[in-house]
Amino acid sequence: MARLIVPQKSFHELSPVDPVLPMNCVIESSYVVDGHGEYSIRVARISNDPAFSWVITKRFREFVELDNLLKDYGFNFDLPKKKLFGNTDPIFMAERQKGLQAYLNILVQHIELCNSLTVHRFLDPNSHLISYPESALQHVSMFVRSMTDVYQIIDPLQDFGWRYDKMYFLATKTGRPKHERYLLIWCHYGLDKALHEKVIENCLKLLKSISHPLIAPIEDVYANESGILTVCRFYNRGSLKDYIYRTRPACGVYWSRYGPTITTRRCDINQIRTLGRQILEGLYFLYDNHLMYGHLHSGNILVDLEQSQTIKIVDIANVIAGVSSKYRHYFSELKYIRTLEHCDIYSFGRLLYELSTGEECPMNICTELPHIIPMPVQQILSKIFITSGELPTIEQILNEPFFQMMFLNGVERLQLTLSEKALEVFQRIRRTAEQRLENDQIKIKSAQRQSKITNHLMSAEEKLKRRREKQAKALEKQMESSFTSADTTKNVPRPVIVNPLPSTTSQQSSSPSFVSQLSSPSISVVTAASDDRNDLLSSIAEFNVSKLKKTKTNDRSAPKLDREKDIIIYQAMASSSNMPDSHSNYTEWMRNLPEYLHNVPVTKLALPGTHDSFAFRLTSQPGPDLAPVLRHLRIFIRPIIKNWSITQDKNFTGTSSLITVKYVLWTLFLLEQLRIGIRYFDLRVCCTRDKHAYSRSPFQFTHGLLGDFVRESLEEINEFLNKHSKEVILLDFNHFYDFNDQCGHDQLIHLIHEVFGKKLCTTAPTIHDCTLNYLWNHKQQVILLYEQDPSQCSAYMNRVGHFFKVCQSPWANTARVDDLFLFLDDKITTSRPTTCINVVQGQLTPDSASIQSNPFGSLRAYARESNPRLIEWLSYRQRDPSLANGVNVVICDFADQAFANAVIMLNYKVSR
Repeated sequence: MARLIVPQKSFHELSPVDPVLPMNCVIESSYVVDGHGEYSIRVARISNDPAFSWVITKRFREFVELDNLLKDYGFNFDLPKKKLFGNTDPIFMAERQKGLQAYLNILVQHIELCNSLTVHRFLDPNSHLISYPESALQHVSMFVRSMTDVYQIIDPLQDFGWRYDKMYFLATKTGRPKHERYLLIWCHYGLDKALHEKVIENCLKLLKSISHPLIAPIEDVYANESGILTVCRFYNRGSLKDYIYRTRPACGVYWSRYGPTITTRRCDINQIRTLGRQILEGLYFLYDNHLMYGHLHSGNILVDLEQSQTIKIVDIANVIAGVSSKYRHYFSELKYIRTLEHCDIYSFGRLLYELSTGEECPMNICTELPHIIPMPVQQILSKIFITSGELPTIEQILNEPFFQMMFLNGVERLQLTLSEKALEVFQRIRRTAEQRLENDQIKIKSAQRQSKITNHLMSAEEKLKRRREKQAKALEKQMESSFTSADTTKNVPRPVIVNPLPSTTSQQSSSPSFVSQLSSPSISVVTAASDDRNDLLSSIAEFNVSKLKKTKTNDRSAPKLDREKDIIIYQAMASSSNMPDSHSNYTEWMRNLPEYLHNVPVTKLALPGTHDSFAFRLTSQPGPDLAPVLRHLRIFIRPIIKNWSITQDKNFTGTSSLITVKYVLWTLFLLEQLRIGIRYFDLRVCCTRDKHAYSRSPFQFTHGLLGDFVRESLEEINEFLNKHSKEVILLDFNHFYDFNDQCGHDQLIHLIHEVFGKKLCTTAPTIHDCTLNYLWNHKQQVILLYEQDPSQCSAYMNRVGHFFKVCQSPWANTARVDDLFLFLDDKITTSRPTTCINVVQGQLTPDSASIQSNPFGSLRAYARESNPRLIEWLSYRQRDPSLANGVNVVICDFADQAFANAVIMLNYKVSR
């Protein structure tokens, strides 16, 4: 049953928290009450989130009672020893508090044990005041009466399963042999309940009608406002978990059968192949017929090794009741688990691990598998236990050679025919469960990130750093006070020495008056100093900042320019270009958007961008992405390579008033990318090869030839953002060359964070949360998109401030204009998800044959052909890729004001 917890900050709202999520316990204080010690414990779900926590008070005696119960189950945790006398001594209570904290830390690591009613009533007594067996018996009795006493209850099975709110009753059925037993299973609704009770009962009746050799049949169903009841045959041989733990279902309570002292067994490779293939076939049947499961584990697989069909999957009604899976806490920690099918695939990997080793996998993913796992199984697990990427489908795992070696007798792939209404109902169940899973993943990730930040800030090193900063500021204030009161201080007969870092841990306060400093503990009076030292310190005391004169610096580092010649060339180019008189509307077009768009995610806005954005000023040096053949011939065909490499003729900010002859060939002062409204930048980066230039920036842009240095170009963008605080840009780093340990992803991301600082979006959990209002309120202007596997960015993979692989950017890869727009039409006619950036690539890509037939052509010539057609094509589109013909980011080569304006104006069209 979902437990309702009162958040700390709002006592009038109730928030449901999933009881299978991990717990955290912190003993906040200990004190003496009525002659005995008590301990105040804060318990939290969702990884220390203070909004979902509560405080309990426990005596040591209650810890002892809990420990005795756990010892009966075979758990032997290290509880501090008793003490008859002096147990209220403050020093002793502090030591005991440390021991009890260690005890709780070990306890909460056993997540399945924490789901038992014993632990729940210890850590959350107020939420478990009812008697679950009595409550379940009332509902079961109502069902039995409604069936005119067809079933006769023999015995309630106490603590039969791992869920504290799921009850089991052993029964017989009228007209059936007495030795044939039935299991009546009562289950309370969970947080994923998506339907009304009547609809739920109809869904249960549909499941009852399923007949499949690998699915345990349901005999009867019942649903009311509190939960559901299902009836199935009682299998004496038990589950796959019973087989592994060498027990039977009638051998006592759950932890007596599966406790840590039980000797388990492993399955051989043939058993793993047989069981695994049959489980996959059962799952395939469910998902192929638009049903779902999401609750796969060894306890839900009935097994009889003497039968041809060895297994039967049970509890297929759990998903309709909306209860959480046993492995819910693992699903919530892995971002690539997004669907119920993903949940079952991941759970199947854990099941293979358990069959191979005889024990459950102790962590969410296992990158180093034990050697006792057969090699074919290890190969399958390596595709399931991944750190990022996409999980294989059930069908793909079925097609693995390991499972194809086995032939199944008597199992045919059956097909169900569901009505449209039934399909819609099951889709609603699926959406509800997957949406809550996504929300939990966001909450847990945010809480973990906050916990890391808190731990970092509370570390001894960080505290020392902050203390030094405060003392340095205090010292600076003291010196300023001394300088402004020189007339007073020069009459002081003895000099002083200020110690900025006193040896004591307490911070010394600074005094505004220099005279009062003589009594400060951080100041020592020197009584036996030399005359020279006295003169020096007296000079320091008489120092006055206002007496300093300004110095003139002759900067010879800038390149020598022919000023008049450069200005003449620049003015000639500017006057010959067809540029608008004013660009203020485009420079700050995001600020001027209609107010109703301020709360729309950037994934639904129309944003103009450029393809290979930094390929506007290229050197003659070959880049690592240049073909080896062209690399050797570059001396002879350098102009040809450059013509086919340059994709833009505008730099970023155009803030320089003087432009060199070489630079002006690629730059127009008033038509710069940012100033014409470009807000998305497509970037290719390589490591700097020139050792002398490495100090300027370890990274350069590249597109066939090497381009500008990354640091200098990003600093240009940063200057633009300083002047336009409401403009937001997206930097998409998607191609990386020659990266290594010294010059790699961690260093690049660090450089980006160093340049933009607080302007980077570092608080939004997902790209969909990035609205203009959200970014403006947080004073954030840069969204970093990083198209790289986060596992290769170890220092930053858990840090918000960059979004890994959140761009969908289909590439037409054609040199023909008609083919390009046929491709684009095909991609945008259907709705696309807005949980990522959707890029429309509107540029042509000449192939080698096109270049050979016209070697003196250029990408600019192709852009002249495609860009006017692209602008016309955009006039029939709208913003928001979730709509038909909707776009998000549009990019092209040689972007100009007409293109940028065509994209920006889509934000003013009424979406339909």
